[in-house]
Amino acid sequence: MKRCSKTAIAFLALLLLLLNGCGSARGRTVRCGDYTIRTEKTTEEASPQEDQLPERGLIVEDMRDYVLNKNSKKFHDPSCPGAAEIKETNRWEYHGTRQSVLDMGYEPCKKCNP
Repeated sequence: MKRCSKTAIAFLALLLLLLNGCGSARGRTVRCGDYTIRTEKTTEEASPQEDQLPERGLIVEDMRDYVLNKNSKKFHDPSCPGAAEIKETNRWEYHGTRQSVLDMGYEPCKKCNP
């Protein structure tokens, strides 16, 4: 996968943060090489009062390799001994963010805690 420079990542993060401040980038996601930059959605955005505007965060997530067990719904670091024990039929080698794996319903291995 193509890598982005730290300058490009900083620029994209700043751009999303500025857009998020004016409300046009809520819940948006941008991928840059091995990084995912996303803005958080807030539940308070329906009708905030002027003095209580919700805070919007910017999250930069590192994309990496994981080994998922389709049967047990656990995920591992590729170097974890537990990953080596997964049967080929249950094994899924995945490249993405930790949050995306959690969103798919997988739980982290208790040994390697990826």
